[in-house]
Amino acid sequence: MKYNFIKDEYKIDFDLPEGISKIIALVEKLDQLNDTEYLNYASTLKATIQYFVDKGQITKEQQETLNKRYPAF
Repeated sequence: MKYNFIKDEYKIDFDLPEGISKIIALVEKLDQLNDTEYLNYASTLKATIQYFVDKGQITKEQQETLNKRYPAF
């Protein structure tokens, strides 16, 4: 699948907390629609990822991969 904003070369091959998975589903749909609202939700995703890193539920390395795959401002 060709993405408009998402960097598909970064693969997610690890389990994610449900809170992250739900936002990813939304940003992927927005990306498919080439909707610039993607950028707002990608920023929310970035903050949510940081929250789960702080809680110790995902690693810094996983955070870096997620942030590269779903770029935000």
